[in-house]
Amino acid sequence: MKFFCAIVSLSLYLIGIFFLMGRVASHIKGYQSMPEDEKKNVNIKALCRNLSVILFIAATIFMVAEFSEAFRQDYLKWAMLGWLALGCADVLFINKSGRYVSAGRRAE
Repeated sequence: MKFFCAIVSLSLYLIGIFFLMGRVASHIKGYQSMPEDEKKNVNIKALCRNLSVILFIAATIFMVAEFSEAFRQDYLKWAMLGWLALGCADVLFINKSGRYVSAGRRAE
C-alpha cells in the first residue's frame, strides 16, 4: 500500500504541475471538440489552475498516507471522502460562478 500511495502521489503531482502550466488544455478531448466560439467563452487558464489545486490536495493526502501508517489505516478513507466532497463543491462552484468565463464574454 505504501508503494501504491507513492506512485499515486507522484502521478497526481505531475499531472497537477502540467495543469498549472496550462499544457494539458490542448489535450482535453472535450475542450478539443468545442467550437471556437465556445472556447473563447472559457477562461481555460483559470480552470486549469483550479484543477491543479484539486489534484495537489489529493496528491498531498496520498503523500501523507505514504509516510504515516496510522493515517493510512485510520484517516485515509475519511480524507479521500472529504476530498471527494471538496471536488463536488468545486464542480458546483465552477458551474455557478462566472469566474471561469472569459473576460470578453463577461462584459456582454
